[in-house]
Amino acid sequence: MRKIFNLFILILLPYSIYSQDGSKLFMRVQYSVTALEDFGKKQTDDWMYLDLGNNVSVYYSYFNHIRDSTVQSQRKLGYSVFEIIENIKGTKRGNKDIFLFLSNNKTLNHYSIITADYYMVTEPVEQIKWITTRETATILNYKCFKATANFRGRDWTAWFTQDIPVSGGPWKLNGLPGLVLKAEDSEKHYTFECMAIGKIDKTLQMSDYSKYSSVSKKEFDMLLYKFKTNPLAVLENKGVTIGVAKDANGRVIDVNQKMKTQYNPIER
Repeated sequence: MRKIFNLFILILLPYSIYSQDGSKLFMRVQYSVTALEDFGKKQTDDWMYLDLGNNVSVYYSYFNHIRDSTVQSQRKLGYSVFEIIENIKGTKRGNKDIFLFLSNNKTLNHYSIITADYYMVTEPVEQIKWITTRETATILNYKCFKATANFRGRDWTAWFTQDIPVSGGPWKLNGLPGLVLKAEDSEKHYTFECMAIGKIDKTLQMSDYSKYSSVSKKEFDMLLYKFKTNPLAVLENKGVTIGVAKDANGRVIDVNQKMKTQYNPIER
């Protein structure tokens, strides 16, 4: 079965490189992700999809995709805001970041949401200086090789397979001669591990991203840092008033202090 799947990839790969269409997605890689974004809290977990296709790949949260799909479908059915909020209470929250790679012009579009504002950052795809080794491991029955690199302030170890000759991987970890199936930084704050690989037949809808406003990376990083470290101040600047909160014993909670985080970004 694996040989058949690899043949499928080899047949479609030249098409994915040279096609000008850029909208067909034919392969999905699912990753289990853990992240220690806040030193004061436990690691969070997510399932992320990497959908690969014609001159394009998109990396996004499965859980956030399910929540968004539920909200959109219930809006179309005429549900009220309160009904929708009640109906999605049991669904897991996922990462709101979406990374769209355009291989024909070597650019990356990063889509994200801060408070209720939608932002897009466009940047060139950075050529990571990987050091490949002959050390091997088996992941999902694929033979993988080890590679290391310092990238965006962290020392990364990645395991990639040449059986799937796609130069892609989770988050921004690309540029190896094969698909990255596992990666982690040296402190194990951020880890990515492939759970499944399969075929899909999907068309990327670029209209889904029309609501995002373009900002520079410097501006976005500043906005994100302010929100992560002091979200209450950001909300108050937008006119959002947070009322007095009390614990179970009736004591007033310092909401400002409680909402602050010991931010540990993946890029440092």
